[in-house]
This record gives sequence, structure tokens and C-alpha cells, in this order.
Amino acid sequence: MKKWTWISVVALVAVGCGDDGGRVDDTMMDVDAQVPMTDAQTPMDASEADLGGECPAGMAGDDCSECAAGHQDVDGDGTCQLACAAPPPDDLDCGDRGACVESTETGLRGCECDEGYGGETCETCADGFAESPLGDCVPVPNLLPGLQIWMDATNGDEMVVNDSDEVTSWSNVIGSEVLVGQSGARPAFVADHWGEGRPALVFDGADRMATTGSTDAFADEYAVYLVVSAVSGGGQGVLSVRQSTNYGVILETFGPATYEYRHRNPFGTTGGDAVATLRPTDEVHLVRIRRTAGLVQLSVAEGTDLSANESQEVGANSGALGGSPLFELGRSENGFLEGAIGEVLVFDGTLTADDRDMLVEYLGTKWGL
Repeated sequence: MKKWTWISVVALVAVGCGDDGGRVDDTMMDVDAQVPMTDAQTPMDASEADLGGECPAGMAGDDCSECAAGHQDVDGDGTCQLACAAPPPDDLDCGDRGACVESTETGLRGCECDEGYGGETCETCADGFAESPLGDCVPVPNLLPGLQIWMDATNGDEMVVNDSDEVTSWSNVIGSEVLVGQSGARPAFVADHWGEGRPALVFDGADRMATTGSTDAFADEYAVYLVVSAVSGGGQGVLSVRQSTNYGVILETFGPATYEYRHRNPFGTTGGDAVATLRPTDEVHLVRIRRTAGLVQLSVAEGTDLSANESQEVGANSGALGGSPLFELGRSENGFLEGAIGEVLVFDGTLTADDRDMLVEYLGTKWGL
């Protein structure tokens, strides 16, 4: 079947004689003519024809049946859209966190983002992910089961810092506990303590933060993950759990390259110690302490390998603590921390292998471990 378009044809008629011998004057007259087109052609209106047959945007060819350079018709609907290979200024840059793709369903192009990234050009973090100090989008751990306390130095909304850069309070991201800096002995907030934009609360050996209320996260099985660095020295308290002056959980640094973890049941007794050695303690690293089924274990990671330095102990003092003790950072019965803490996560119970691996990957990526 032929398609028709109407175009205006201007005819020039020369001076001459008519059929009856009479003279015909010079005349300009418009004549409408029908011009057939093949089915493959794209119809043009009169204005386009008068201008010499220019094709619609994105089309090309003598009969306007082809896509112009930088355009495509991957869905085959006869409409040419911008292609991923379009030159500037029509190019689509998805950065190094995604790639441009052309949909065979809609014919449109768009950015297909890597896991964790979103936005039109993959410039933001997707739901369930947050930007780390290093600029990566990492999965947030708030959906992991049993998470009771989560303190994060990258989350400025959960921290109150005074004009002297002292941290007066540090809120639990997911709960009601608030760590309060002790008047006259408050840690400082340093936005780039470990370089590359990695912030931390810095303790000078006399600073500490304690909860205003109690927590039951340590009543039975528990696991604590910390991003921390400590200046070499003995008897420096990283964290503790206590009732009055009786301690039930202690994490300290001892000697030039040693952490010591103690779980004491009941509070105030001795024993229940687990010890692990590690590389020089002035590096930022990941530490985990946990208690499960009568086992207490300390792990100090090499990078993100928690099994690199690991110690465990089973004994009479490794039973469940019970109660709702006080949770404290930067202090134990033997002294105060001289070092820095970037993130602390406390779980009521222990994580599955898959959840643990996800959390360790999150911390390793976020803090550049």
C-alpha cells in the first residue's frame, strides 16, 4: 500500500498560443500533486519538503529510515533514541560505579549501577547503603539480628561536639543509650584522625564515655565489634561493662602489642581471661570479643581476617552475666585508653557466619582496613 503526502508544486507556463490560437500571458500558478512514498519512509510535512526534505531529529538517510549518528532503535519501534555511544554533549556518563545500557523494552538508555549505588548516574548510595569516609557505598548493619548498640563516628547527627571539639554525647544509632563524655575528661572528635577522611573519637589516656543508663546486651551471649587504634602501653581500658565498681567485661591493651579480654562471672571476680597478640597497636584495626555457650573469645583482625589472631577460653568464669550493667568506652579498672575509636557495634547474641562476613566486609570497606 502506498502512502501519500501533499506537496505544493509551482509550475511556470511559458508565453505561447492556446489551442484556439489565442495568446496566453505569462502565468505563475500553484498545482497540488500527490507524491507516493514507500512504507519504509518517514512522512515529511510540507514545510520539511519545501526546505529540501530534512529528517526528524534522530533520523537520517535519503528516505529518513535510518538512525542518525549517536542514536539507536534497539527496541525496533521505528523511533530513534539517544545511544550510549552518543558524543558530547549528548553522552551519558555513569562514572566508575555503573555502566550505560540501552533497554530493548523501552528503547531508552540509562545507567545500570553497581551494587550499593543509585541515582540517575550512580552518584548516590542505594537504599540500605551509606557512604563511607573513603567515598564507597557500604551496606548498613542496622538490619542484622540482635544489634543493640551502634556508635558510629561518621554519623555526625548522633554526636554532640562543643566549641572545643570535645564530644559531650554520642548517641546509639538504633536505640536509647547515650554515651556521655565525663566533664573535664571528654574525648575529642577529629574529623580526619586516620587520614583519608576517617574520623574518630580520640582519647588521651584520661578520657572516657559512659552510658547514662544500663544495657542488657551483655546478659547472656554477646558479640562486640570495634574499629580502634591504641598507643602501645599497659593497662589501657578500651571498653568495660560493670556494676558499680565490679567489672564483668573488660577489653584492655597490655604491653607493646597485646589486647586482653576478660569476662568475669559473677561481677568483680578474677579469671575468665582471653589474650591475643597483634601487630603494632598504633594502626587502626578491627577487634571482636564474644561470649557463646560458655566460650569467651578475642579476635584481633589482620585486615579483615578475624582468625589471624584469635584466643579463646572455657572456664568457670565464662558463664552468663545477667543483669543490666553499665557500658563504658575508654576505661577499665586498670586505666584509660590512649588511642581512638571509630565505630562500635554490640550484639545481643552471636552472628551467623553469613551475617558476620557481611559485617566484616562493611567495616573493612568503610574504614579501609
